[in-house]
Amino acid sequence: MIPRDRAALNAIDEAFKNSRLDIGRQAILCVSMIEGILGVSASSATRAKMEEKLLHGITPVHISQALELLRQDPA
Repeated sequence: MIPRDRAALNAIDEAFKNSRLDIGRQAILCVSMIEGILGVSASSATRAKMEEKLLHGITPVHISQALELLRQDPA
């Protein structure tokens, strides 16, 4: 992972640290942020899988897992 990607992951992670939103809403918002930053749209199935990963926490590890799902999206 290049340093710019690591910085983006850390920025997303930091944005949710003190969030008052429940984890489900955080996951939805995080997926939207990822799509917006990358300028892509995930399929509904991939979006759901990404949100499921992020329900475990909005951390760099979980964000990376969600990004990998997005990379594998055939859409």
